[in-house]
Amino acid sequence: VGGLERLIRFLRVLELLADSREYELLSSPDFSPNVDAATLNTMQRAILHIHGHFTEKIQLPDVASVVNMSTNTFSRFFIKNTGRSFTDYVVSLRIGRACKLLSESDETVTDICYEVGYTNLSNFNRAFLRHVGKSPSVYRKAARGKRVSPDS
Repeated sequence: VGGLERLIRFLRVLELLADSREYELLSSPDFSPNVDAATLNTMQRAILHIHGHFTEKIQLPDVASVVNMSTNTFSRFFIKNTGRSFTDYVVSLRIGRACKLLSESDETVTDICYEVGYTNLSNFNRAFLRHVGKSPSVYRKAARGKRVSPDS
């Protein structure tokens, strides 16, 4: 199938989607970020602090104090403006950093675990498996292009 035919098929799919009455909402009604300047400023300060400290023991009250909010208020604020909890956000940062280190360095999985902010290898392995769908060592092999058997 040539390029023009693929484009035509793609446009037909878009037309079908546009005309369809069947759909499923992908975000909750509570997820409606504020885009006013004060909210953006607060989110920027919070995100900068999180990114600067996610490899350390960072907790919600720490970040809440950075933006002068109570813990509960900041928790609701963060979820409303990111669509995810503080903990999920930090875990994603840690796992993302671990993926980069696994694919680009020869550090051991244990060293990477501690470097990205985990204090327990079992918790790191569980979180990694839950977010990535494979163990850190299997991920490393796959990221480096080595053949990985399904039961590795």
